[in-house]
Amino acid sequence: MRNIVTIMDKEIKAYFSSSMAFLAFFVFLLISGFAYDFYVMKVHLSEMTQLFWWMIYLLMLIIPAFTMHLFSEERRSGTIELLMTYPIQDWEVVLGKFFAGFALFIGLLVMTFHFPLFLFMWGNPEPGRIIGGYIGLLFLGATFISIGVLATSSTESSNTAWVITAGVLFAFVILGSLGMVGSGSVFKFLSYVSLIEHFRTFSFGVLSSRDIIFYLSVIVFSLFLSIRIVEIERWKS
Repeated sequence: MRNIVTIMDKEIKAYFSSSMAFLAFFVFLLISGFAYDFYVMKVHLSEMTQLFWWMIYLLMLIIPAFTMHLFSEERRSGTIELLMTYPIQDWEVVLGKFFAGFALFIGLLVMTFHFPLFLFMWGNPEPGRIIGGYIGLLFLGATFISIGVLATSSTESSNTAWVITAGVLFAFVILGSLGMVGSGSVFKFLSYVSLIEHFRTFSFGVLSSRDIIFYLSVIVFSLFLSIRIVEIERWKS
């Protein structure tokens, strides 16, 4: 556990040693703020469902930026070989980097808590839908991060890692869209494997074990593959 916390701390400090984290936070909050102003102040919606969907699409671009440096930058700088010589388990390396990205993501969500606060001050929203939406974002964000960790663990280029992660995430959106155009078994399968479609239940204020298990399965599978890749890296070094 100590090794995981050490790696997590190292990665978080690396995020804020550059302007990337600050820029990502600024862009996310700025665009989310405009969306909030439009749907709540202009359209007068007393709920956050539309804002949550805006956040999801923004996160599909921002989370790849959070994760793209986790392994690829160490390969580029040559520090990955040094890391492999430390008395640390491969799964600790992967989990440390995963939780670093997840901690940054939680910080991003916390900075949006003023949105529902103002909504409760001005209107009468349904608390269950807001709480369910944020819980859904936690699971969805963790899934995005695990895919990003897998992408960056398999390439030496940070830009390539970003493209792979963003491409995979948008591919899941396309699958969900295809799944909605028909009613056959194939369309149901496409809808089921879409990461985005599983968020809908959360946005209604319902916590479904089906959706939670799906997200956890993707997270575990992605991290498992990342650990295997790191093991191969250690064996080569």
